[in-house]
Amino acid sequence: MSRLSQDEFDGQGILLNGFDYDKQAWVKDGRYLRCGHPESMTCGCFGREHTGEPVRVSVETIELVDWSERFPHETALEIAVRQSTFCLCGKSKNIGQSSCGCKAGL
Repeated sequence: MSRLSQDEFDGQGILLNGFDYDKQAWVKDGRYLRCGHPESMTCGCFGREHTGEPVRVSVETIELVDWSERFPHETALEIAVRQSTFCLCGKSKNIGQSSCGCKAGL
């Protein structure tokens, strides 16, 4: 079963409510929520390490805004998947890298 994206963004593309796919953490009212793992588990989740911190503008956030303009009919989830596996130039890239190494993605 998959979740339909109900992510909410402000005018700058900052996630206010929803799931931050890059950080793999839930966000509520613009702040990261603690992960749901048991206290005894040393998961190292972003949500656990950054609970309560505000979501900040990052290169990834800015890229997401650019991608949403390029693909206006796609959901935030579809754009996040596309962004994680394709460079802005259209070539494939490794997950976690901002580009395939070309100038378009830098």
